[in-house]
Amino acid sequence: MSREVVHPSGLRARLFSHDRIDRSEKGDTMIEVLLALIVLGLTSVALIVAFSTTLSASAEHRSLTSADIAINDYSQRVIAGIEANQDLFTCPTPALSASANAAYYNTELAIASTAPYTATITSVQYWNPSTSQFTTSCIANASELITVSVSGGSSNQTTSFVVDSPTAGSNYVGGAPTGLTFLVPTTATSATSGASLPINPVVEVNFGNSPDATDLSPINLTLGDQNGNPTTAGTLSGCSSNDLNGIITYTGCTISLTTSSAQAVDFTLVASDPEDASLTPATSLVIAVSGSTSSYLSFTTQPAAGDSGAIMTTQPVIKAYLGGTTSTVDTSVMSITL
Repeated sequence: MSREVVHPSGLRARLFSHDRIDRSEKGDTMIEVLLALIVLGLTSVALIVAFSTTLSASAEHRSLTSADIAINDYSQRVIAGIEANQDLFTCPTPALSASANAAYYNTELAIASTAPYTATITSVQYWNPSTSQFTTSCIANASELITVSVSGGSSNQTTSFVVDSPTAGSNYVGGAPTGLTFLVPTTATSATSGASLPINPVVEVNFGNSPDATDLSPINLTLGDQNGNPTTAGTLSGCSSNDLNGIITYTGCTISLTTSSAQAVDFTLVASDPEDASLTPATSLVIAVSGSTSSYLSFTTQPAAGDSGAIMTTQPVIKAYLGGTTSTVDTSVMSITL
């Protein structure tokens, strides 16, 4: 019977191999598991904090964007409201304090806020050309620095902008008109019958000593005699008007004589407001209208018709005018057509 002889080195190898198998089957130790949990926990906390920060920043950005939209919308409505309300370019009497003036603008405009925000005008300042600065003291018809604020929750925004008067550059004061004045013509003028006036009449609607840009009623221009009284010696036609800040300019006006005259006929233009009888009409300086410089024919006696096929009951009389003023005998054949 034979025996297996195991050398010491072989025995150690087998024991070492068996020991490795036993250790691999035991799994992770408690310390290893705890370390893994700690690492996982720290990573999760970092991810949660980052995610939470992202959500918070996104919400803040949405809030700021919404507030920015709200204040821009409110600002545009304030600008439109101020430009449409000429009273806001005049100074209240008695004068208001800075805070009361802002409240006055809020009341006059009465612009509703967009939920969930509350918008308001917080300050009104006026441009002072003497100091080249804005001031809280009211200056009529000056550019206005408006400050508005919008608040809602954690979002508060403030912005400022300048609103220019639509009548800036004029002497606008505003209010009920007190009178009419002819700015043009400034001297007595000559004109030719049937031709456009050599000057364009200009009428100013007054508020005191300044143009009144708030008067939107039409100003009629009619023809008067040399004293401004109604006349049948001529007709006024072809006038078109342009009203800018209470100053009306007329173009294309023509005065035509209704009867021939060897001498110029004196007329005036009369401006009146048909919607305000209390407003005293204005009368221009004299415009001397002479006959046409061209030769022409004119009926001095208008015909009157009779029965069909019969001679007219009133025969027409026609005169030929040489140079528009002097009647002359015309030996040429003339014809009359219907």
